Amino acid sequence: MLRKFFISGLIKSGTTFLQRTLSLHPQIDCKPEQDFGYLLRSVNEIYVNYNSKLSNLHRIIGVDQYQLSEEVAVKFYLSIINGIFKDLPNGKNISGINDNGYFIRNADSFLDNFPEAKIIFIVRHPIDSALSYWDHNSRLYKQSGNINFLKKLEVDNKLDKNAFIIDRMSKWNNATDVICAYEKNERVKIVKYEDLVHEKINTLSDVLNFLEAKFDSKLMTFLERESSLERMKANSPNPSFYFKGRTSRGEDELSKDTIIKAIKISQQNLLKLKYDLSS
Repeated sequence: MLRKFFISGLIKSGTTFLQRTLSLHPQIDCKPEQDFGYLLRSVNEIYVNYNSKLSNLHRIIGVDQYQLSEEVAVKFYLSIINGIFKDLPNGKNISGINDNGYFIRNADSFLDNFPEAKIIFIVRHPIDSALSYWDHNSRLYKQSGNINFLKKLEVDNKLDKNAFIIDRMSKWNNATDVICAYEKNERVKIVKYEDLVHEKINTLSDVLNFLEAKFDSKLMTFLERESSLERMKANSPNPSFYFKGRTSRGEDELSKDTIIKAIKISQQNLLKLKYDLSS
């Protein structure tokens, strides 16, 4: 029987790291990041345009109007996602899909429409997540020259790393509020990026148990070795994406005042996730 799961988290929280690690497992295939929001908008555009086409056609040939219902469009959208799940290499029987923010905002809908699927939310300390996002967009700007990558980092039309970190705290809090609301849901598992980095074998063992995947000490040693940052870089068509697996919470990168303020803004959710608040 095919088992299904979704991975989700804020951008630069480790979703790709977890996705690639799980895909090393002989039973598991986890697709890289999707864009379900774009897919839904595209399906809706087809739905609207097709109904417009039908309306014109039926008027010309003089027949009663027929329009596709919204339900048909939704079923089409869900069937595409289900098709992604079923697109598996031989020998794999656990299928995963990785998506980011859109999935967090619509988790209830996916749980309802895929009653056999589970969710893994991955969370990361907000300072490290924000710094990684800053570095990621800065590198993309240098590589492409596209100013829009820098625009995403501006606060009040200025590029200021400390101001950007503070601005990101509210976004992290909003996403974490949603994620933590599923803490007691048996179909949902919350994983901390830091545990995946520093306690990889124990954390992966918990995740594999959650997915009902088989594992032993030999496999865990293999997964630990092959999912190192160095291996991820070496085996990626874009090694720069795996810049650094920072867990330093801004030390030596941000002012002390910024770190203290950021932690204070996110204190409630950091405590929920059992982060050490010392800086």
